[in-house]
Amino acid sequence: MSFNHILGIIAEYNPFHNGHLYHIQEAIRQSSASAIIIALSSHFVQRGEPSFIDKWSRTEAALKAGVDLVIEIPSAFSCQNAGIFASSGVDILWKTGIVTHISFGMENPKTELKKLATLLVEEPAIFKETLQRKLKEGFSFVESMAFAFEKTLPGSYNIIRNPNNILALNYMKRILEKKYPLTIVPIQRIGNPYHSKEISFFASATAIRDSIHKGDSHILKLLPQFSSDIIAREIEKGRCFNSYEYYWRILRATILRTPPEELLQFSDISEGAENLIYESAKKAKTFREMLNLCTSKRYPRSRIQRQLLHVLLGFKRKIYKQTQKEGIPYLRVLGMNKKGRLLLRKMRNTAKLPIVFRPRYFEDDYSRSIANFEFSASELWETLIPNQGNLKEKNTPPVRILE
Repeated sequence: MSFNHILGIIAEYNPFHNGHLYHIQEAIRQSSASAIIIALSSHFVQRGEPSFIDKWSRTEAALKAGVDLVIEIPSAFSCQNAGIFASSGVDILWKTGIVTHISFGMENPKTELKKLATLLVEEPAIFKETLQRKLKEGFSFVESMAFAFEKTLPGSYNIIRNPNNILALNYMKRILEKKYPLTIVPIQRIGNPYHSKEISFFASATAIRDSIHKGDSHILKLLPQFSSDIIAREIEKGRCFNSYEYYWRILRATILRTPPEELLQFSDISEGAENLIYESAKKAKTFREMLNLCTSKRYPRSRIQRQLLHVLLGFKRKIYKQTQKEGIPYLRVLGMNKKGRLLLRKMRNTAKLPIVFRPRYFEDDYSRSIANFEFSASELWETLIPNQGNLKEKNTPPVRILE
């Protein structure tokens, strides 16, 4: 079988909803792609949270939506800021050696994305000066960056502050940095905003998770049938992250046994945040209360969530620096259909990284360290759900839908 355009998408599907299905179908239509590959977040997602259901169930949903091949974004790269998450996903898709197009949703798809991303790559003096000044004034990185863009390109402030636009900007930045000859296919994001908790046919993943957390499973009727069935099955099996109770207890114990000065060793925790985190853990009675105590103009909620998750996962600054230097070490296949098997055959000759199907022994220390971290992260995820499955990370083969 010959392939024309091969489309890549970076996703979390946490969980899979109608907006995701629309994006896949519209991206295939606009790109005329003959196959689609997903780079999928592992058990901990970009917002700094455990995934709602496990990565194999989210892979199954992707395959049933028409995706052909799913490749993992390891936890060391998936629970990071937008820049790192985006760069890792783009690298994975490019290093398959077969992806020609990359698609992503945007609040403003007609934005001159290349022009904006060029500013991030080149960082002209006025952009850099404004960014640093706003950071010193106590604004978050995203707010400071929005001010810097507005100063350089008037009218861009509100565009930069939308979450999907931010990710799109970082995808484009990576493409420009690495000179990847990828064709971008931006798709208009439809439905409710990213953080909206409104219930509708195009409800956000946030609204879906929130409804189920509150015990209201009626929202499942608004999802694609295959996604609804998968989620209902996982809830029935006790394999859904549906409560922060276990997460909070383990996190609080971890923080309280770690002196504040040692908290500084963890990735993303800057000087001053260590005392805030330690003191807040002593006062808070719930995870939500912990977040409220820590969140501020300087420390947005999503950054605090990632900082706390890095403490829980033991993600030290030393590991972080190594991942930024070395990048993705292998392509771990999470699932495939018949066409996906053909893509894998093609990748034997094109892939720029080793292709693996489940964790194995790696000869080089770096690949081994990323695989070991993934094992630890997956085992931790298992302790956060009612019915944990020990060693699933080592024993679970890729999902295959070969009808």
